[in-house]
Amino acid sequence: MPTVITAELLKPYFKDGKKGNTYDECVQLEKGLRIHADGIMPEELIKKQRPSEPLEVMTYRTMIWQAITKETVSRIVTCLSKIRRSSDWSVKFDEKKFPASITKAENPIQYFDYNYPYFGSLTNWLFSVCLKNYLIDANAVCAVIPLEFPVPGTVTAEYLKPYPYIFNSEQVLEYVEADYCIIKSLDKSTYYSSDGKTKYTDGDIFWVISTTHIYRYEQINANKDLAVKVNFEHLLGYMPAFKLGGIYLKSKDKVPIWESRINSIVPRLNKAAREDNDLDISVVRHLFPEKWEYVSVDCTTCNGVGKVMGVVGGVSGMTTCGKCNGFGRTVSSPMQSHLILPSKLDEQQIPSPPAGYIEKPVEIIAHQELRIEAHIFKALAAINMEFLSKTPLAESGIAKEVDRDELNNFVYSIAEDLVRIMDKILIYSYDYRYSVVVPMRDDRMAMLPVVNVPEKYDMLSVNYLIEEYQKAKESKMNPVLINKMEQEIATKKFSTDPDMAAEINCILKLNPFAGMSSDDLMINIQNKFITQEDAVISANIVQFVRRAKFEDDKFYTLELDDQ
Repeated sequence: MPTVITAELLKPYFKDGKKGNTYDECVQLEKGLRIHADGIMPEELIKKQRPSEPLEVMTYRTMIWQAITKETVSRIVTCLSKIRRSSDWSVKFDEKKFPASITKAENPIQYFDYNYPYFGSLTNWLFSVCLKNYLIDANAVCAVIPLEFPVPGTVTAEYLKPYPYIFNSEQVLEYVEADYCIIKSLDKSTYYSSDGKTKYTDGDIFWVISTTHIYRYEQINANKDLAVKVNFEHLLGYMPAFKLGGIYLKSKDKVPIWESRINSIVPRLNKAAREDNDLDISVVRHLFPEKWEYVSVDCTTCNGVGKVMGVVGGVSGMTTCGKCNGFGRTVSSPMQSHLILPSKLDEQQIPSPPAGYIEKPVEIIAHQELRIEAHIFKALAAINMEFLSKTPLAESGIAKEVDRDELNNFVYSIAEDLVRIMDKILIYSYDYRYSVVVPMRDDRMAMLPVVNVPEKYDMLSVNYLIEEYQKAKESKMNPVLINKMEQEIATKKFSTDPDMAAEINCILKLNPFAGMSSDDLMINIQNKFITQEDAVISANIVQFVRRAKFEDDKFYTLELDDQ
């Protein structure tokens, strides 16, 4: 039975900071990826690495911090956004199933493909907003809420504008599956002091979403009292909110806890982040030259004492000499040096020249850089995306062949999740928008588009494909396989020039001996294993294809037999 939302239920969350049983674990999972995705300084990780460091050293570490792992997560997100470029990605609406009661300007195609709020289309929102949040925070809640609510007491508007809002785990104070959720908004409300003279803009805002209503509570005074600003009865019969999901981890009190599908990159990226911070310190300590210098001439200001008479805090007394900085000897170098003062110059030989540079072990810097590169490579390898590593495979020392089946399975699981999320948003949105003009739910569901889960992905870079091709050629693989690899490279290389890609693929498909070396071709001709006609076609295939295209503008789109 659905929970009845009452003031007694909400008060502990609003006033006392109560949180659900799964809150801490969900937030911890989010933070593990968030520090890398957003480039946040991982103070806890650094402190655990160096627990005995003085505060000033830790402060210096914070000042020089650079988030090198952010680019790794960014490359993963960018690569996975290519899912929408898959040849079999599609969102197909069937206009024949739209009833006449829906005006053309308000039909699903216009709203979800052309007039979707802020992003133009739901697909744009899915890959611009949802994808990154889904990868970082599998326990984030997506709530579909109308942008504008009908005025209470008036007839419900026919065409609401439902929009998906994503609330991250730190905002989700309570989530009860298929029942209700309590969310703390990042937005703030405005309120005034009791005398009305002082304006505050830090008021808390909470959303409460149940199977019957959507409530928005806003802080109205300094006592943290809240008032209902939105009380919308959505009439959907279910809670229009769900967790983005990922890999099922466990459940607590029937509430699932999900783990991101890229969570396995966290341990290695943590190591890379810590060691890169150490590397910055090592560069300062070991790379920059430090000079040492013998000094023997007394400072003319303090006569070698290092102190002079001065005023300290309004009282006369001895202060540090400003010329020699208290050293007592003349400093000849304009740059800071390690000054060495012999106790008795006549007891030891003065080096000539009387200055030099301290030798430092710089090998540690190169070693640390290799370790960091290895951590990032292995982080990407954990999700079968090591090809995204900046280090060339031939130089990494830890390279391995990309398992395309594993990569495709990984990408397919993400594509399947994205389609699931999109389907839920569409269902909720259809119930919001068209329940008045299409009262029967079965009729509304029949209007839903078909969203295919793509199976053909274009993830590998053209350089990686060329490396594979070169290895195949050196290994003298079957010419048919080499031909297929050439077609893949052409499609990838000329992805922004479809006409050129179509021409090259057509040439490769129609060449009867594509992939065969010229030496093998000549041997086959001499031994009469192939006909003269096929040999002529192979030798002149480029001219033949271009002539065919000139005579028939649709030649590239014909079936292979027709070509």
